[in-house]
Amino acid sequence: MSEAPDQTSMSQSLERALRWAEASSALRGPGRPVDETDLFLGTLLAHPDTDGEMRRLIGHFGLSARDLLPDNFPLVTVDSLGQAAATVAGVARSRDSSVENVLAIAASMTSGGPTQLAHLVGAQLAASESFKVMFQRGINRYGVSVTRLADEYRTFLAGLDLQTDGAGRRLGDWLAQQFPRNPASLAAVSADTIDPNSDFVGIGVEADAFAYLLASKDLVPPVAVGLFGNWGSGKSFLMAKIRRRIEQLTDVATKSESDTVRVWTNIAHIEFNAWEYVETNLWAALLNRIFEQLTPSARLKLSERRRAKTDAEITAQKKVVETARKELEPLKEAETEKATAARKATTDLDQTAEQAAAIRDGLITRELEAGARSAFIRQVSVAIEDSLGEDLTEAITEANAAAVAARSGPWLNTKFWTRWRLLYLGAVVLVPVLGFLLEQYVSALTGAVSSLVAVLTLAAFGLRSAAAFSQTQQEALRAAEDNVDTKLRETVQAARDRRTKAEDELKQARKKLEEKAEELRAAEAEQTVLEQKGVAQTAGSILAGFVSSRNVSQDYRSQLSLISTVKRDLTDLADLTREYNEEHAADPGRSPNRIVLYIDDLDRCPPKKVVEVLEAVHLLLAFRLFVVVVAVDTRWLTSALHTGLPTLQRQPDETGGQPSAVDYLEKIFQVPFWVDPLDDAARQRLLRGLLLPSVARFGAEQPGQGTSLVEVGPREKELVAAMLTDYGVGLDSDARALSITSDELAFIESLAPLIGGTPRRVKRFVNTCQLLLAMAPPLSTDGEQPTERMATCFMAALHDAMPRLAERLAAMQPTPPGTLTLSAAVARVSQDTDLERLNQWFAERNEVQKPPSTFGNADLSLFLKRFNVIRRLRFEPTPLPAGS
Repeated sequence: MSEAPDQTSMSQSLERALRWAEASSALRGPGRPVDETDLFLGTLLAHPDTDGEMRRLIGHFGLSARDLLPDNFPLVTVDSLGQAAATVAGVARSRDSSVENVLAIAASMTSGGPTQLAHLVGAQLAASESFKVMFQRGINRYGVSVTRLADEYRTFLAGLDLQTDGAGRRLGDWLAQQFPRNPASLAAVSADTIDPNSDFVGIGVEADAFAYLLASKDLVPPVAVGLFGNWGSGKSFLMAKIRRRIEQLTDVATKSESDTVRVWTNIAHIEFNAWEYVETNLWAALLNRIFEQLTPSARLKLSERRRAKTDAEITAQKKVVETARKELEPLKEAETEKATAARKATTDLDQTAEQAAAIRDGLITRELEAGARSAFIRQVSVAIEDSLGEDLTEAITEANAAAVAARSGPWLNTKFWTRWRLLYLGAVVLVPVLGFLLEQYVSALTGAVSSLVAVLTLAAFGLRSAAAFSQTQQEALRAAEDNVDTKLRETVQAARDRRTKAEDELKQARKKLEEKAEELRAAEAEQTVLEQKGVAQTAGSILAGFVSSRNVSQDYRSQLSLISTVKRDLTDLADLTREYNEEHAADPGRSPNRIVLYIDDLDRCPPKKVVEVLEAVHLLLAFRLFVVVVAVDTRWLTSALHTGLPTLQRQPDETGGQPSAVDYLEKIFQVPFWVDPLDDAARQRLLRGLLLPSVARFGAEQPGQGTSLVEVGPREKELVAAMLTDYGVGLDSDARALSITSDELAFIESLAPLIGGTPRRVKRFVNTCQLLLAMAPPLSTDGEQPTERMATCFMAALHDAMPRLAERLAAMQPTPPGTLTLSAAVARVSQDTDLERLNQWFAERNEVQKPPSTFGNADLSLFLKRFNVIRRLRFEPTPLPAGS
């Protein structure tokens, strides 16, 4: 064995590392020799900046020093580290043999020069057993072996010029090239106070898997995760750990410069303790809690989104108002024009009626004169041509009839006696008389008898003519009146029609004007409301106002329309978040992209409240906003369901008959996970971790009087905060969506006969497979079938449908691996009703595979790689096989 380097062959950084190792030993107690743990911490503190060799090494794998220190290592603070550093004086502490061995190996790695800190790091990788164990545990998730890393590190050192090269920076570049961190896989899911920083119970892998799942952009909510287990099994701690890991993951993603980050950076975490609201209205309590716990920054971002929406609405409404105003002006002009036309038509009608009454008599007179003129001419012609030989008696009779008619005829009407009628009458009566007189004057020879006859004849003719004239003129008068009245009525009616048309047009114009005016008033009122709303929307007030109104209003405390109120408000919140995600997916602001609701202490509530909470979860899953995580004791939950819903059976009915409590839970939870009770080792770690803060750090040893060789400066303080205070994040912002090969898809499809028959159970099986394949460390896809990934999916299917058979196979875990095949293990199982079903699947697979499948010849250990997780992805504890 090589000897450890003496002080003259050490670099200053190595000397500083040993001094810090002594400080670490003092931190742990008096009289302790420097061991491998102290040497690791000393190496880290010797180069405390971000380019320090040890810091680069462990930081590359997402680890901090706390991840590699023993559980019982004291809490390191700036003060405690300063006190320990003050104890380091000129006399070195003793070192145990393992440290001397590491230092000797470090010296053997040099090429003639002084031993450097980079050599010490290589020696710790090669020979520090405690460091190797802790470091291997930390890098398992990346499938990296410490042995391989140590071997390749030697090659790296051989090509490193420590005189000119910055060892830390070169180491970081070399690690990135030789040991790139494979991106974590994100599982997609088919939809249908505890200190989480200290994981003393060892659930980091499960918490990380759920953190990636729930933060993934590829996850499409709603999703409900059920953490089931007995009281005290650690459900609440796992829930808190999941939340903490999501917060760390989103923080890493926010700081990432990559454009392809596949996790949301802004996730709102809301906790709801159902037990605290046993005596209140559950819906009121739940919704108030959701709105209360939205962070101020989330409210601010959502308020900005709502304000922008309001501003857009105001701008659009202003355009509506302006358009309505422009359209109103021509309608006003048209109404004025139609009103003027209607007034004129009314005036015209009145004037027409008055004029018609005034001219009626004159029109009748002119009508009669025109008729009389024509009658006179005709009568004179008849008088000349007709003889006077008409019978006198007949003439007298007609004259009497005419006289009767005259008493009621037109004779009494002064308008009847126009000058033409008078002339006509003279022609009818006087002409015969004059003719007769002339005849007497010329012929005096006519005798008395002849004279008498002539007189009588003349009288008869006159009477006949007068009677005929009277009748004719009566008819003419009536005809004239009818004709004039008809023409006047038509004239007046035409004027009346024009007025009616004008009034109708006015009514239509006024109706359009009123409709447009009402439209304008409504638009202006809406604009006023929006402007007032905009004025009230200061930063953070929109969502805050919405939340506050819900907190103080009676909406959730009233039983009337409660569910509809809840749905309406959740819809508003979901829509607001969805719109923001679509438009600002890469916005580093703090608007929530998703809400994760954590419901705990459900197993303290009475049965009725338990059922109400499950109903509430079911309602929340109607909105693509929520991821719900529920932690509950399955026994209490099952009992509450049987009490609240008596129709549920105690045991699942495989025939598809009466539903059971498990069937009910499958409708709500897409991802169930069973939390096992703590084992002895986990309980021991938890006890140690909880009591460490109370352990005395320095015993009786007091700081030395001399000048300390090391001291805590700014760089050391930064290292304490970054690497010694908290456990490492170990999370990868470059996570990518899980992908499977076509062969894996075909294999998973072939498992259909082994899994449950309902669509919901098929979806749950798919969720289970994706979660198992996405967990760290990654499963192998190399080699002959079945690969590790295929074998894991097979056991997941077997455990889902035949859990007792799967547990019996797992109990045969071969030691060492490679000594028992799957087929041999199955052959050892006896008296199991599921064997026939499994053997039938093997037979069918061999018939399909040409050549026959070697599936059963695979080592049983291959199928149990992730069985500890498989058996926990259930609603209830796995039923153990008989005799277990």
